[in-house]
Amino acid sequence: MERESPKYIDWEITTMFCSALHLVSEYLSRRGVDIPNSHKQMKKVLSVRLPHISILYSLLLKLSWNARYGGYDSVKYCKSNAVEYYVQIKDGLSRY
Repeated sequence: MERESPKYIDWEITTMFCSALHLVSEYLSRRGVDIPNSHKQMKKVLSVRLPHISILYSLLLKLSWNARYGGYDSVKYCKSNAVEYYVQIKDGLSRY
């Protein structure tokens, strides 16, 4: 079993979000959609174009912010949620 590294959980969650952001951006770009310049704009685009992904993106964004700015106590319990959201985003995009 892989041992958790509490020192870097914040970065693990943040990089999962960044990866999801790039996956979503690439998906939209391949379909001729201009890539939004802000998270707020991205959430609007996703709510229309990919509503099944929109909530997962928002949840992963929130976890990423909490991981970076909330301290260790706020992230130690949410890595599994971040992994779940990331996998669902990746799987959801692969279906379309």
